[in-house]
Amino acid sequence: MRKFIQSNFFLILLGLACFIVFFVNVKINVFRYNNLDFGKFDLGNMVQMLWNTEHGRFMYLTDYFGTNLPRWAMSHVDPILVIFLPFFIVAPHALTLVFAQVLLVLLSSFIIYKLAELELNSKFAAFLLALTFLFYPAVGFLTAWTGFHGVTAVIPFFLGAFYVYEVMYKSKSYTKNKKILFWVLIVLTLMGKEQLSLYIFLYGIFVFFLRQDKKIGTALTILGVVWFIAAFLIIIPYFAHYRIEGFQKFETSLGLDTTVVKDVENSNYFLSRYEAFGNSYFEILFNMITHPSKTVAVFFGGDQLNNLRQTFEPLGYLPLAFPPLLIIALPDFMANYLTTA
Repeated sequence: MRKFIQSNFFLILLGLACFIVFFVNVKINVFRYNNLDFGKFDLGNMVQMLWNTEHGRFMYLTDYFGTNLPRWAMSHVDPILVIFLPFFIVAPHALTLVFAQVLLVLLSSFIIYKLAELELNSKFAAFLLALTFLFYPAVGFLTAWTGFHGVTAVIPFFLGAFYVYEVMYKSKSYTKNKKILFWVLIVLTLMGKEQLSLYIFLYGIFVFFLRQDKKIGTALTILGVVWFIAAFLIIIPYFAHYRIEGFQKFETSLGLDTTVVKDVENSNYFLSRYEAFGNSYFEILFNMITHPSKTVAVFFGGDQLNNLRQTFEPLGYLPLAFPPLLIIALPDFMANYLTTA
């Protein structure tokens, strides 16, 4: 027993830290739930989709206009929710999803520990980096305040895929089982939300150039592009008519002024957040590229500098020390910092 404790001392400490953080999150989330602090957006939507799926209506919800429609009509593609259905059937409660997300995020710290130990060959350094993740303010916000989101739930899957690949790369042992596990984790990551396709695309570039693995790197980039096209250009536009038709009935019944709510009738509801750059994917991207001064002004305008400080300051700005890896996070920086809404 003593030998086991000595060899796993930092892992045991990390486990104790996770237990404390989990207990605090349970208290916070139960308090918020009992005080009606959760709403339809987004925990209510998630629970409703699970309940409807259980009763034969796959990923259906009721939108804010009273229309029953598939999830994809709401401009999000996050089927990862379905893997939580068995747990919801056993414990049909909104907090089942909340606690599941908290557990997944906190367990990610163990993956970071193993990854850091692999890269740095130091259990102490690995422990400190795992604690950094565990007590990172943004992670605390996710676990204590956001209810449930697919993009948050897949954090350990993406970290797990990264770790499995690094194990294969460093050992030069690309076994069949490890490669299967790697690709399963990548697919689970893609199921978290539509923009994660860009994460996989950029991760593929990282693997291609910095790991000199052209086969897996190319496969990752192709998979990312294919899922991006499928999600943004096929699935979301195809199902958008449910939301648009439902809204049109809603506005007709109330006699609404459609000029102030035209964004609801877009093929992607969230495109209006970037309307200063255009009204379509390609127009927005084109104008961001061809008007760099405006793009920079928006990215660093308003309260964005303070947001960037809150993002990087708790980490001592260390992510900036290795831009090739930081670039993988570029999609969410663009999504959050280039909005003009």
